[in-house]
Amino acid sequence: MLTLTAPQKTIFHKISAGQKLLALCVISTALFQIESLIVLACLTTAMVALYLSQGLSFAKFGARMLWPLWPFVLIIGIYHGITNDIEAGCEIILRMLIAVALANLVTMTTSLNDMIDVLMRLLRPLNWIGISTKPLALTIALFIRFIPTLIERGITMHAALRARSTGKSGWRIVVPLTLSVLNDAEHVANALRARGGVGTNERRIAKMERSTVLIAVFAALIAALGLVPKFTLAFGVPITAQSLGIMLCGTVLGAKRGGAAALLFVVLTLTGLPLLAGGRGGLGLLSGPSVGFIIGFPIAAFVTGWVMERVRTNVLTSSFIASFMGGVIALYIPGVIGMAMVLDKSLMAAFGLVSAFVIGDLVKVVVCGFVTQAIYRAQPDKVLSRA
Repeated sequence: MLTLTAPQKTIFHKISAGQKLLALCVISTALFQIESLIVLACLTTAMVALYLSQGLSFAKFGARMLWPLWPFVLIIGIYHGITNDIEAGCEIILRMLIAVALANLVTMTTSLNDMIDVLMRLLRPLNWIGISTKPLALTIALFIRFIPTLIERGITMHAALRARSTGKSGWRIVVPLTLSVLNDAEHVANALRARGGVGTNERRIAKMERSTVLIAVFAALIAALGLVPKFTLAFGVPITAQSLGIMLCGTVLGAKRGGAAALLFVVLTLTGLPLLAGGRGGLGLLSGPSVGFIIGFPIAAFVTGWVMERVRTNVLTSSFIASFMGGVIALYIPGVIGMAMVLDKSLMAAFGLVSAFVIGDLVKVVVCGFVTQAIYRAQPDKVLSRA
């Protein structure tokens, strides 16, 4: 099943999702006020004991969810070893591990349906001011339905290209995969319209249906692109195609739809779907060093679409400019700020930690431009940012 919920049942499964989320907010806030290494070490020991108390298999599952943090632990350790401030480095590492482990505990013991129920309850007040949450519920359902379909399609396309070519085929599937997503969206929107639609105003039904489906399928496309095989730059930095999906949301769908697709992807990833590259997901992302980049995804997609809609040069040039402004500038601002806050670094030090990935993102800017241009040439009416 596409979820990070632990297969083992624990006492924490009996606690409601709302209560666990409230407790997580309170405890995490208090945790960042603790500056004693001894207290943090005791809390770390207690956290290990808490996981082990639910069984060795549960503890191993939790350890696997913490594993993606090892590069940050290594970097922090090296940095504070060089600056001869080992105690501060240990405090940062322990605080980060405790916060992520707590958030992961909630993710591991709460089903996806329960997380979505909490989300829908939080959004219920929108109904009081006349904003229907029915399209959102449908969008979530379509998103979950499309994920396995697009992942399977991406794997099939990758295998087909590998069979016909001796070169690396990974990123060459982006254009056909994106075109297939746009075609799927059109078919599903027509089917929804035939069954009664999701809107209450006849003049808005067609537009709402198309927007709902496009948001869902492009959110699923972001997830599918996380499985495209990474490639490594000459100096050893690996890059994946997932943030390329964020850029494409903006260049193809425009600001509002693109931002909404990226926001849907982020929200459902935080509820426990392992959709980030490497199979990451869950509330632990909000306590990790990459929190700013996660939060920045919808901002980046919106800015990319906003620029794309206003720079009315040829599609290729507009895509280059828009994806750079949104997928690099607008994404790195919250990303660096978030990393500086979590790791207790200056902004310049935090940027230094991620600067090696800038070249990879510039490569994705170029790829995004050519992909968007190819889509526009094949089906110009599908590039809604140019409508």
